[in-house]
Amino acid sequence: MTKTVNFRKLGRPSAHRQSLLRSLVTSLVKHENIQTTWAKAKEAQKHAEHLITMAKKASPKNNRRDLAQGMIFEPKSTLKKVFEVLLPRYSQRRCGYTRVLRLPPRYGDNAPQAILEWVDGSKDTRFHMTAKAVGVALAHNRDLHPMTQVNMEKVLMFRKNGRQEFDQLVEKAKQEELTRLQEEYKSEKEIEEKPWKRGDRVPLPKYV
Repeated sequence: MTKTVNFRKLGRPSAHRQSLLRSLVTSLVKHENIQTTWAKAKEAQKHAEHLITMAKKASPKNNRRDLAQGMIFEPKSTLKKVFEVLLPRYSQRRCGYTRVLRLPPRYGDNAPQAILEWVDGSKDTRFHMTAKAVGVALAHNRDLHPMTQVNMEKVLMFRKNGRQEFDQLVEKAKQEELTRLQEEYKSEKEIEEKPWKRGDRVPLPKYV
């Protein structure tokens, strides 16, 4: 009977693979997000989710804290952040503490790239991208796309003080887009009013 393998081997033996995943999760705890290959990000995501679950179940009556400590390097600093920063952040969440986002393939070997990040963290990519999308839509007086509305609900559901921070980012994105539109309009006006001569160089658009 063929045995089913429920994890990626990542081209490494067991000990090397476990060390790699511990290193990735340690970097994730320290820096809030990491960029790596898609396969490594998906495997490290499992360990990061398991780390938070273990930390939530930790108590003086069991060994969950010791198990969580064995899942990362530099436990004196990283484990302290897990219990003092990450656990309060995810106290209302039952699961889904991390997110994996695809990136363009890596130049050279065309390996699939990805970003692994903590949800509701300081470097939450979806939170910032959604705020920018809302700000651009408001600057153009457009209705929000249904997917943008869904993303707004997701990023604000469990984030503490999320609405205030989100509104600030939206206003910043709106002002940046209005400034860009004004500069673009001014540039087009100058091009229209300029007395062109044969052989003059045509300026490229600002967004190129």
